[in-house]
This record gives sequence, structure tokens and C-alpha cells, in this order.
Amino acid sequence: MDILLQPIVMEYLQPVIQNIIMVLFIAVLCLVSRFIHSATQRAKEQTDNQIESIGINADISTPEDTELMYLKKQAYILKRDKDDDYKKVITGIEKGSKKDQIKALKDYWSKELGEDITKRKEYNPFGGYQNGAGNRLQYRFDIKDDEFKKEMGDYVIGHELTNDYDIVKFIDMVLENNGAMISTKEKIRLGIPVGGKSPIDDMRTGGASYFFTRIRKKNKPLQLNFKIDLLKRMDAISYAHDYYGEVIGEHVFEKRNSTPVEWKNIAGFSDNETMFKDTVTLIDNLDTIVVADKYDKESLINVFKKHNINKLPDGRLIKNIIKVEK
Repeated sequence: MDILLQPIVMEYLQPVIQNIIMVLFIAVLCLVSRFIHSATQRAKEQTDNQIESIGINADISTPEDTELMYLKKQAYILKRDKDDDYKKVITGIEKGSKKDQIKALKDYWSKELGEDITKRKEYNPFGGYQNGAGNRLQYRFDIKDDEFKKEMGDYVIGHELTNDYDIVKFIDMVLENNGAMISTKEKIRLGIPVGGKSPIDDMRTGGASYFFTRIRKKNKPLQLNFKIDLLKRMDAISYAHDYYGEVIGEHVFEKRNSTPVEWKNIAGFSDNETMFKDTVTLIDNLDTIVVADKYDKESLINVFKKHNINKLPDGRLIKNIIKVEK
């Protein structure tokens, strides 16, 4: 080839060569991707088979699964799962479709509560997400909101800080992170130093998965006070005394308090214990904060301002929910 033509030929060949290389590169990527996908699928199938071999359903839950579990949770909370009438219902529907099981349990609860439960605004199998922490929660449908407010309106869910935490610094730290009060287990997962009154005992009893509080009258608040509505969370467990979050064996069934009458009774014990699984978000559940003096109140207001929070989602101003200890 004439030496003068070589630059011209190369000028035309270079983009062709580049295109060929690109096509080959994409082809290799596709092959690798298909290999990885195939290997991952095989690994998933093997894992699913191993899980199912020990009696665990590895399928992704469906809306029907969620509603069925919701109806069964209600029985567990009220200890109806031990009653003969409830057991008969469960035994009679064990081999039925999920749709039939759901209908049977809806009928059971409608009869127990004296009305079609699906007509209650409180009936919501799919729950709602907490503000910030991201956990989806389900709430009880057996207690109507207006009846609950009438019975428990003079109470709050209180929490006292441990390890000599400064309330102002503590709130600042919470708002800088996920905006939630968290359990010992969540602290370990997030790499946060574990504190509290009894973290070792909590881990022994199963309580490390829970955030601990106490039911208090509004005129006898603790440092952090949350709305009493939290008691309607399906994961809430209330004891008359502090059992370090014991959830092993039959302890929950034997010691749990689950009705307004019981809650008001145990509020009279200074060491009553109510715990919530994993997290309680601060901003959407906060009732009041009690501080030592006006200087702490001003500092705490400034902390909320620092995080661009001047009022709570319910409309109350931050300055009005911070109380100075009497």
C-alpha cells in the first residue's frame, strides 16, 4: 500500500475497529451478567429449598398473608389464641385457602366486637410507616380511637434518660441521626455504644429488641413523654413491673396487660414497663419534654431550630411542648 494512503485508510478503519471492540466488550458483559444471574438464581433456589425443608415458607408475603397475620396478632394480644372458641375457628380453617381463613377470622372478630370490623376506621391490616425510621407498624382494631382517648387521655408514655445523658445533647443526637428512640439491638446494629439501665439483662431476656418506657399520669411525667396512642401498636407489651423486657416462654402471655383498665391499674406502679419493638420515632409521637430549668428549655428550642423544626406534625409549637420541671 502506498505510504501516502496509509493515514487515510487508518482514519476510516479506526472507528470500525473501535466499534468491533465495543460490541465484543458488551457481548462479554452480557455473558458474565447471564452467568452471575444464573448462579444467583441457583443459589437462591438451593437456599429456599433448605429453608422450606425445615418447615419455613420462603415465599415473599402477599397482602393476604399480611391481613391473615394481622387478624391472628389481635388474638395473641388479647390472649384469645388460648381460648377454645378461637382454637375451633383456627382448627376449622387450617386446610382452607388464605381467602377463606381471612373471612373466617373476620367473622370471628366481628362477632366478638359486635359489628363488622372492616367498617371500623381502626381496621387497617397494612398499617403505616413511622416518620423517619422507616418501620411499618400495625395498630389494634379492637379499641376505637374515641373510646381510647376517653379512657387514656390523662396518661402518657414516659421515658427517663440513663447514663447521665444531657437532655439537650441527647435530642440533638437523635435528630442528627434517624430521629428515633431505638432498642439495644438497633444500637448494636448501627454501631452505637450500648447504654441503658440493664443492657446485659435485656439481652438475656429477649428485651434487647425493645425500647423501654413507663405509663405515667400526665401530671407525673418523666423527661421524654410520648403520646399514649402508642399503646395501640400491636408490638406494644405492657407489664406491671420491670422484668427487663422478658419475652421468653409463656412470660408475655402470663404477665401482659392489654386493656385500658389494665393499663390504668399498672400505671400506679412506679416500675411498670411498656416496650416497643425496635424503634419509637420522636417527632410524630412526642407529647412533652421536661427539662430542669428555663436555660435548658431555651437550649432545646435552639436544637430543634438547628434542625429546622419549629412545630410538630400535629401543629403544636416546639416552645409549647417543652416544660420546665416544677
